[in-house]
Parts: sequence; C-alpha cells; structure tokens
Amino acid sequence: MHKGYLTCAACGERMVFREIAPCLDCGGDPREASTAHTGHRAYAKTRLFEGEVFCYGCLADLPRTDPRYWGFPAELDWEEALAAHPPERVKPSPPIRKRYACPKCHNTRRKQEFVKMNARRQKIKPPEEYWPYL
Repeated sequence: MHKGYLTCAACGERMVFREIAPCLDCGGDPREASTAHTGHRAYAKTRLFEGEVFCYGCLADLPRTDPRYWGFPAELDWEEALAAHPPERVKPSPPIRKRYACPKCHNTRRKQEFVKMNARRQKIKPPEEYWPYL
C-alpha cells in the first residue's frame, strides 16, 4: 500500500480493481479474463501452491521459472516438487472475480500476497529483481 492505494510489487504502478481470470500466474492479463469467459480454458490446483489455481499453460511453464519468483528456495526442483504434489483438474472452472491487478504488467494482488506468504513460509526473501516493491 502506498499513498492510500495499492501498488504493484513488480513494477510500482497503481493497481486497479477489475475482472481477473482464475489463474494465479496469468489471471491479471485482461485477455485471459476474456478467454476465461468463453470457457475454453482448463484449470488445475496443486498443494505445492497451497491449492491456488493455475491454467495448464502456466503450469507447464513453471519448470522454466526461477523458483524464487514464487517465494521458493532457488534449489527447488520443479519436476520433483510437482511430482510430489501433482496438479488436480478443477471442474467446473473457477469463477472470474474482480480483484486488484496492475494495468501495466498484469500482476495481481492475489499473486503478490501468495509470494509474500510463501516466502515467509519458506524462510526466504523474494529477490528484488522480481519483486522490488514487496
């Protein structure tokens, strides 16, 4: 929170309250909310992310992501972690909700709150290269 409004932890922009798609990663992109309205997107959740919901595209991209971006230790092995906590399809698709999101980089408050909570749980500090305003 900065000057009475929510600030994006990734880029520092002022967040706005609008529709976001269910995916924790790409849900803040307005195109994803539009796609989610059509029902042509499948979602899954995993205990690794405390039951948070991801679209299958973002789940597939996780192994290419620095674990520290999500508040995990750098040495986390994505494939092992996802094998230990396999994703489960969410049916029916979760609802589209109005939440705070960044109009510039499409980060969401939900995502940055997850990263902060997960980093505390993992006893690490999220790197400033990803979250300079956390």
